[in-house]
Amino acid sequence: MQRLKLIRKPTQQQQQQQQQQQKPAASKLTKSNTIAPAHCPQPDCDQILLASNFLQHYLRDHSHLNFIAIEDRETMLFQFEESAFPLNEPFCLGILAYGGREPCRPENRPAAVGYATENQFLPQQYKYLKDFLPVLVMGCRTTRFHEEVAVEVHQQGEERNVSLVFWLLTMSTSVPLLGYLSVSDVLLRHRRRSMVKLRELTNSSSEFPGIGCLSKEWNLLQLQRKEIDVLSHGGTSLIKLEVMIDGPC
Repeated sequence: MQRLKLIRKPTQQQQQQQQQQQKPAASKLTKSNTIAPAHCPQPDCDQILLASNFLQHYLRDHSHLNFIAIEDRETMLFQFEESAFPLNEPFCLGILAYGGREPCRPENRPAAVGYATENQFLPQQYKYLKDFLPVLVMGCRTTRFHEEVAVEVHQQGEERNVSLVFWLLTMSTSVPLLGYLSVSDVLLRHRRRSMVKLRELTNSSSEFPGIGCLSKEWNLLQLQRKEIDVLSHGGTSLIKLEVMIDGPC
């Protein structure tokens, strides 16, 4: 997997400028009071998360995952083979920290303007991300998207009934947030792009975190078997996934 933008630790001068600009700007957004704990969606992890320790947990306990900090129209980029996804087991491709729309000043960060919870207990090198919004990029290779075609599985073979599903997951936001998911082949000849709302991490569904009923959800990007074959050139090439956060609706 590749990342389109790398994290840059701010210089001492930048940190001093940020401290001088710490006064929050006036905002009509209301800070979320949703602090219901939820289980970490990572397999074999029993950690209970709050919005305040969401980012800290992933940076500390799941540091093997791809991570990036992005602002405004910057994106996070993945390249993968379909076979990298275990069947019917949702997992996190990576985590990003979203710093808000342009001009991306400290007073315009998601937590500073009121639609995210301040990140606490961060490692020292990530302290500057305290007002960023953490977002998980989730994916699943599944045969369970449409129950009505389940009877055809044995007749046509399970592989022909496979689809790839992608969605974005966060925790305790006070306003609807939009993101873009774009998939393409490596040559950019074929592309699909979808605007989605970020999902809330809750304990309502243990099978697909943040999704109540998979067959009825639209805030995700789904690739059917034919689309997967086109994008992967019949399984001989990688598929690209690009993620961008657009901010509050």
